Amino acid sequence: MHTKALYYVFADIFVPFFVNLAHFQKELYGYQPYLVSFTPRERAILKKNGQHFSPASLAEIEEQPETTMSLGDADVTDLFAFMHTKHKGSLAEWKNRTIKIANYLDGFISKNDINLIVVWNGQDHVARALTEIAKRRGIKTIYMENGYFSNTLQADTRGVNLSALNRDYSFSKIKNLVSDTLLLPSVNEAPDLLPILHLNKWDQLSNFLHRVLDNSFYAKYPELRGSSWFKKRALDKARRLIPLDVVEIPSTFAFIPLQVHDDTQVLINSPLFKDPKQFLRHCYQQIRTTLGKDFPIIVKEHPEDMLRYDYEDIRREFPDIIWLRKFDIDYLLDHAAFTLVINSSVGLQAIARQKAVIVYGDSIYSRDEICSFITDLSHSKQAIFDSMQPLTQERQDNIKVYLQFINQHFFFKGSWKNFSSETMQLCARRIHYLVNAT
Repeated sequence: MHTKALYYVFADIFVPFFVNLAHFQKELYGYQPYLVSFTPRERAILKKNGQHFSPASLAEIEEQPETTMSLGDADVTDLFAFMHTKHKGSLAEWKNRTIKIANYLDGFISKNDINLIVVWNGQDHVARALTEIAKRRGIKTIYMENGYFSNTLQADTRGVNLSALNRDYSFSKIKNLVSDTLLLPSVNEAPDLLPILHLNKWDQLSNFLHRVLDNSFYAKYPELRGSSWFKKRALDKARRLIPLDVVEIPSTFAFIPLQVHDDTQVLINSPLFKDPKQFLRHCYQQIRTTLGKDFPIIVKEHPEDMLRYDYEDIRREFPDIIWLRKFDIDYLLDHAAFTLVINSSVGLQAIARQKAVIVYGDSIYSRDEICSFITDLSHSKQAIFDSMQPLTQERQDNIKVYLQFINQHFFFKGSWKNFSSETMQLCARRIHYLVNAT
């Protein structure tokens, strides 16, 4: 069957990745690509690079008729719930935006006989609409995300992180799969990468004026509320000026790497804590109760939250914490007595070092065989006590098995940001394997 693939381009920084992924899958495996995008900046970049994308005009979203896709109020709210939590704004605006896009996509998919959908993460309102349509129409969906190790990606047909298919695998199944060879499709000679022209300063100014002069801009595009290219540049510049931490690291310590406060991993996959401050307070109190008032605690702020999320109240509340912003995280993972995370990729990186890790949220690696997975906060004290003991041989062996499995069957080499012809070829190959897997 001829593969007609829809790629949802959702952010300007992802335009080069999705344009090239569509190009590679077309050249290597004969896919017919359809790029869709619903926000002005991303569409401007696609247009500047001569890419065909849909809708041809955003007016089509307003003009297109109701389709056969029936969505109740609860269904629509579920589609935009995460984005509303993250970006705020009027529920009526979000509902209007989501319904119109969902109806457009349903008609577009039907008209063009789309039989594959590729999305990143899968939690924003457009991706959620796409995956709902895919479910109703029996269309295969590929979900993509960053892998948990440097320069890796993940792809799955059910979701990413906690939602990935392998999260349901028993450990005995994982052990059996380790011995299976992943039969990836053959690879033809890789095409050249497509260079992408970015917006120049006049394009940037035009987009900026469009925002500030259109009083209804954020009603039309609620997903862009709080985002600004100019503000991001200023924030990036301010972050670069933050000096490296110069501090003496104790010989033993508990390490708490914080996560992005409004990331899906915290907002959706963390049933015990709804923000990093709750998590940090609990960890601090439990460490002090278990190990005493003098046991060193190191906290590292997530780079994406620096100057964006205020921890000053926590720093005043717990002045004995060693607080870091810019410090080699590999050194901290190597030397920590144990690490506590909600569900960060850093947790799996610590596990890979054969270190004790306490995990409080849902993730692909939240498994008792390889870490202390907390589902009841009253168990924290015992988990901390256990983490001060050497890892058992059984856990060390389990970690080796799990890492072999996850690196063979789930993560693969690549990056959405710094990709080469070789890594884009690997990405296209892995997706083609998933498309054809039973």
